[in-house]
Amino acid sequence: MHSNVDRPVAHRRILRDKGYKIYVVRLHGYIFFGSATRLEELIEERIAQQAVDRRPDFVIVDFHGVTGIDSSALHSFVRIRNIADDAEVQLVYCGMIASLIHVFSSRIFLEGTPTPHKTVADLDTALKACEDQLLETNGAEPDFSNCSLEELNQFFADPIFKSVLLGFFTERHLPKGKVLVREGSPVDELYIVRAGVLEVQSYSKGIHFGEYGPGSLVGVAAILAENEDVHEASVVAKMPSDVLVMSKQQLITLAHSNPTECLRFYQFLSGVLADRCIYSTRLMEDLLVSQ
Repeated sequence: MHSNVDRPVAHRRILRDKGYKIYVVRLHGYIFFGSATRLEELIEERIAQQAVDRRPDFVIVDFHGVTGIDSSALHSFVRIRNIADDAEVQLVYCGMIASLIHVFSSRIFLEGTPTPHKTVADLDTALKACEDQLLETNGAEPDFSNCSLEELNQFFADPIFKSVLLGFFTERHLPKGKVLVREGSPVDELYIVRAGVLEVQSYSKGIHFGEYGPGSLVGVAAILAENEDVHEASVVAKMPSDVLVMSKQQLITLAHSNPTECLRFYQFLSGVLADRCIYSTRLMEDLLVSQ
């Protein structure tokens, strides 16, 4: 399971190879003493049964589906904290209602006492935080706003192709908070992030689709569709950002003027879509397994 951050290739490789370092447990319903004890045993088994070099560094416990917790269950969470402390594993609790956050801050994490454990808003925030720490531990800078455009540099390795294709893009600078795409507006442009970070969110549905850094493409599926469509989400610059923009009309012009190069570009875009489909399928499998 991964966060919704669309990371550079080098980062995705690290997270793919080190994904076992992040262990996610999702809870549901009302937590009684018995279910809390089972959670304690599950986490202890996960840590104890793994060789040291395969042991998780992070255990994320998602409370999004939890309606309440019995006071007798809190003792198990204290023991879970002690197990994590002994194994030098960081606990990240997410999706808690306000009353639980207060209880865990004061009684489980001992407010005022230094601890690596934390509570965060939701599962995606928890995954992103753990991934950032994992990347940093493995020598990668988690703030990828200044990473090289590895995918595009490989794709543009042919200087002739690069000169042809880039002629169909225009550059656009976005100050922080600038809306690049508004939800519900017609789809007519493809974007490649050169620098900065774009955030994709549906305000009407309350869904955060993810963040996109250098080398990421936004609007791929929509611009390749034959039928007219509208954006299902807004795209906003999370920080000052630069993007390359190709309109649907420019893509049509490229097809007519340079069909061979356009075919190569379509193959590249198809590969991007295929990777995203594979990721989405794996994410759905992870969600089904966790139920």
